[in-house]
Amino acid sequence: MASPDTFNRELSLEGSMNFRDLGGLRTADGRMVRTGRLFRSDALHRLTAQDIAVLSRLKIATLIDLRSPAEIMQSGPSPLLERGTRHLQMPVFSRDLSPDDISPDSSLGDLYIKMLALGTDGIGVLFETLSQEEQFPAVIHCAAGKDRTGIVSALILRALGVPDETIVADYALTDRNMMQLVQRMQASGQAFITQVSDDMIRAMPETMETFLRSLDETHGSTSGYLRYAGIDEPVIAAVRDQLLEPATNHPIPEERPGGLS
Repeated sequence: MASPDTFNRELSLEGSMNFRDLGGLRTADGRMVRTGRLFRSDALHRLTAQDIAVLSRLKIATLIDLRSPAEIMQSGPSPLLERGTRHLQMPVFSRDLSPDDISPDSSLGDLYIKMLALGTDGIGVLFETLSQEEQFPAVIHCAAGKDRTGIVSALILRALGVPDETIVADYALTDRNMMQLVQRMQASGQAFITQVSDDMIRAMPETMETFLRSLDETHGSTSGYLRYAGIDEPVIAAVRDQLLEPATNHPIPEERPGGLS
């Protein structure tokens, strides 16, 4: 599997276990996702004073919060909001996974596809947000930064032209943080985390591989899904302008299955 680490993208924080830059990744045509523009994370309401000092150097303008209103109310706001950071409540999916969604013959990747079908309106709003210069730098997060954030990050990276093997590797980075995240969520009384199998808690490469394969089987390509979600090409182009380094003279590779079309 290709390594997504072209520089140290992960930021060590006391109150967040899964914070990293989506920048520094290469696209199939040799361009680079801009660093310091878009980050992915778990929930940020536990940030300490030291964390705030570290994050202040990033000059984060917007928190894009994928959690439900009930989750946000339960945890309370992030202290970043006291520093002027905007909080966009954007529950992209109408709900997160629950025990009722999980059957013995369902994989987590299959469940991601179900979540994606619930999220077309929210995905449209998300891409529109990421097309706007004033929203950056931005952080996308949910509770653990694994499921909702993983799906959204994969769609964004695919739209930017990042190869699937790199997207899979980025998703799998979360797995080494999950034990600490689970312990923290259990301590905060989130019972659901104790009601699912260990496989559902993990961030395994095959989960993202299944999701990306199913996305292509259902919609033909990422572009097919984005069109299905009502996202116009000018919006996608604007997102690319915001998140990609300027193009150089790299040749554009032939379209491959799983890419944009």
